[in-house]
Amino acid sequence: MLAGLAPQRARGRPGRLPERCRSPRVLSLSQVEAILRAQRRLRDRFLFALLFQTGMRVGQAPRLAP
Repeated sequence: MLAGLAPQRARGRPGRLPERCRSPRVLSLSQVEAILRAQRRLRDRFLFALLFQTGMRVGQAPRLAP
């Protein structure tokens, strides 16, 4: 008799909209070379080359053991 008078809550978990899978943006070799040439300090040039060659994150590089 009273069915449909009160608002009904959705049952279960609300659905998620599918997220678009985006490819990561990468630098071209010419961009990497330009960045390496722009570094004045050997330390900075080495760090950027290390990150680029290994795919390491910035926070991982200082934790390398000698």
